[in-house]
Amino acid sequence: MNSVKGLISVIVPVYNVEKYLDKCVQSIVNQTYENLEIILVDDGSTDHCPALCDEWAKMDSRIQVIHKKNGGLSSARNAAIDIISGEYVTFVDSDDWIDLDMIASMLEFAKANDADIVSGGFYFESTDGTSFVQTFSKRLYIDGEIAQNLLLDSIRPEVCSKLYRSELVKQFRFDETIKYAEDLPYNFYLMLKAKKLFSTGIPCYHYLQNSGNSITTPYITDARATSWKMFYDIFNKCQENRDLKAAAIYRFTVYIFAVLSRVINVKKFRKKYFNEISNAVLQYKQDILNNPFISKKHKTAVKILSFSKNAFKFIWLLRAFLSKSLKAGKSAVAYIVFGFWILLHTINICTLQKK
Repeated sequence: MNSVKGLISVIVPVYNVEKYLDKCVQSIVNQTYENLEIILVDDGSTDHCPALCDEWAKMDSRIQVIHKKNGGLSSARNAAIDIISGEYVTFVDSDDWIDLDMIASMLEFAKANDADIVSGGFYFESTDGTSFVQTFSKRLYIDGEIAQNLLLDSIRPEVCSKLYRSELVKQFRFDETIKYAEDLPYNFYLMLKAKKLFSTGIPCYHYLQNSGNSITTPYITDARATSWKMFYDIFNKCQENRDLKAAAIYRFTVYIFAVLSRVINVKKFRKKYFNEISNAVLQYKQDILNNPFISKKHKTAVKILSFSKNAFKFIWLLRAFLSKSLKAGKSAVAYIVFGFWILLHTINICTLQKK
């Protein structure tokens, strides 16, 4: 389908979010930039979302609704990409909302910089009422540095809070076999093709987080525990570019240790995935240790893991126990444990440094 100049497509995948959907859609239909094509994709919702989507379509002629069998977030986004007709496209998750001038502002930046992608900042909103802002520097990225800076965390991996040139988006599909962190590989492949990305340095997207989903309340699923495998395909794309490969190894290391931190705290997942994930880390041991982007903390963790998987598990679980003890006010016990942990940690590091 040919793109309509000046039209902006807004893709909203919808699944069982009746509590949040109206706030999301209101933030879109009330945009100061009005030339919009709003696509609500009901991905087999079992609550009142299908009816809510249809009601919105009756109230606003710019809205069209796709009702489909549940296939997941990537499937819903792909269904919308198949029918978009806008010159540019943006993605909004149905439990989030956007500032009323987000699209107008991003379009202005896109035109001024002839950018294929415009990337904004985030308001991270928690269900417990707390929030924080994340922005990046205002700057223009060109050609190869776009994908590299995505991998180096200078550009957020989410497709939300971004405006894309539609002709670029139509060249790629979300991988429907990836059920967690699917935005990263999609953006990586897309950004390898992009000529210009402009980072606005302005927060404009409100991302709703479940207050119970944090490192101290370890949320983990099979999809999350195996999501690091997406990096194998990313590595294959980086073989002939040393700088890009170094950035990919950095991103892999940060990501896989974040997954490992969740896995190791839940017994059944620890038994199921710890060895597989550990072996994946050790497969790239030398790449990690020689990487200039990777922190000493992560390099030390790799050394400990290489020295002894059991020692790594013990130190990590001891660290988690210490954190919980301090929060529970068990200071005496916690500090004794802390002293023991420091001693053990020091012995291990000294041993590793001699190797």
